[in-house]
Amino acid sequence: NTLQNLFLEAFEHLKGVMIATTNIRENLDPAFSRRFNLKIEFPLPEYHERIHLWKLHLPKTIPGSGNIDVHSLARSYSFTGGQINIVVKNAATETAGRKGKLQKLTQVDLIKYSEIEMLSMFDRKKTKMGFKYENK
Repeated sequence: NTLQNLFLEAFEHLKGVMIATTNIRENLDPAFSRRFNLKIEFPLPEYHERIHLWKLHLPKTIPGSGNIDVHSLARSYSFTGGQINIVVKNAATETAGRKGKLQKLTQVDLIKYSEIEMLSMFDRKKTKMGFKYENK
């Protein structure tokens, strides 16, 4: 609460332009919303946009990138551009560490790191952990 009050007070005295971003809009107090003149929402990219994002992050300079089925990846994973970027970087890093003919990016590499990204997303539903006791 104290931090929130400090922010709100600073907003009132700000002279100039401020651009702020968040991916947790639902956690913001309505008092914050009233202090912004313009609010723009950027939804998750649609299928065709994801195709373009995969192509953008898979330049021809990455060995094997020409053999990647971006349509399948775009259909299977509803990622943002930032997530696609990190998936490609992680997969390309692993690929670069291989020797010889194996030093090519493959569909399997991208699927592997896409699945890892899916499991590590902060906004995914939490599953209960613990022990289950059944009295038989």
